[in-house]
Amino acid sequence: SPLTREAESPILRCVNVRCASRERRTLHHFVSKHGFDIEGLGPRIVNVLLDRGLIQDAADLFNLAEGDLIGLEGFQEKAARNLVAAIQNAREIALPRFLTALGIPHVGEGVAALIARHWRTSDVLGGLVLTDLKAVRGIGPEIAESVVNWFTDKHNQTFIKRLKARGVRVTVPRERRGTRLLGKT
Repeated sequence: SPLTREAESPILRCVNVRCASRERRTLHHFVSKHGFDIEGLGPRIVNVLLDRGLIQDAADLFNLAEGDLIGLEGFQEKAARNLVAAIQNAREIALPRFLTALGIPHVGEGVAALIARHWRTSDVLGGLVLTDLKAVRGIGPEIAESVVNWFTDKHNQTFIKRLKARGVRVTVPRERRGTRLLGKT
């Protein structure tokens, strides 16, 4: 697809959301510190897994076994075991981190936290309504539209279902309210 530039932005972007390069970058973001934070799984290893056809998207990561990894560049038994264990440990993720990991345009850690704080349930995924999102303080029309568009896309809905089928559980962290400053001025 041709590259385009958004109004008043110096950044050129590929408009094809299914572009192999964009999907690769999305997967890099998914496993990054701001996303699932899978220890030992960085862009280099993701690229090897993609190039070897072991994964097609992030949901496939949760099906990897030690045997799939042994023999890949830099993987012996211990490294394979450690990476599979790290992936298994990442199956449970807090809603704000999950929303950030998805790579929804205009949704970073701050917006993800706003959404999670406002709804306090992971059942909201896929059921977000544009007017409800616009009502959240800190979420403007462009962000709200981006979130709703992402969750109504059939490909993304299938992806979320695949993640759940592979054991990914989205949790809602309890809101902690300290009392040390309660009643003080």
